[in-house]
Amino acid sequence: MKRFVAALLLASGLFTAGGANAAVTMYIYQSGSDVVAEASGTYDVSNLTSVTTMTREGAVQPNGLWIGASATVRFYSGASCTGSIGPGSTTLANTNTGSPIGVLTIAPYIYVPDGASTGTASATSTWTGTTLATLGLTSGGTISCTWTGGSLNVSVSAPPGPAAVPTLSEWAQWLLALMVITLVGWHFHRERSY
Repeated sequence: MKRFVAALLLASGLFTAGGANAAVTMYIYQSGSDVVAEASGTYDVSNLTSVTTMTREGAVQPNGLWIGASATVRFYSGASCTGSIGPGSTTLANTNTGSPIGVLTIAPYIYVPDGASTGTASATSTWTGTTLATLGLTSGGTISCTWTGGSLNVSVSAPPGPAAVPTLSEWAQWLLALMVITLVGWHFHRERSY
């Protein structure tokens, strides 16, 4: 029985390994005659250092991208950021929805809504009647920020479509889950037989 419990705990640890970090992905891309930016994912900045607050809304600049409606945000330092999205100047978005989230690579700073060190990122900003080039954005440009417990990535590209086929690691997780369920069922069936 002890070996069975140890094996079950080991298998359950495999399911949670690598899934503990919060991650936000931001895309900024051409959509017809507009440029659209979207943010999604979860964030956890509790391991970063709180710096200051200010009001922010959707905007793009050479060293940063902010997505979402105007609100008070808190800036956090301590992340490690690399990359660039282009040499343009600061340009405010025309329309913004959702709670603001963003990155400024100068310090660098990650910012999220004030009073929310963890949460879900779901925001959109739109620059109407313009292009990526006019905003000074480099197609394929990226910013990648990491810190203990989280990451934020910006890509000057359209978001990928839904995955049509599960990855090999997803298949492996499903197979492992099926094996654990079968083993547990077999073990309890065997226990009741005695």
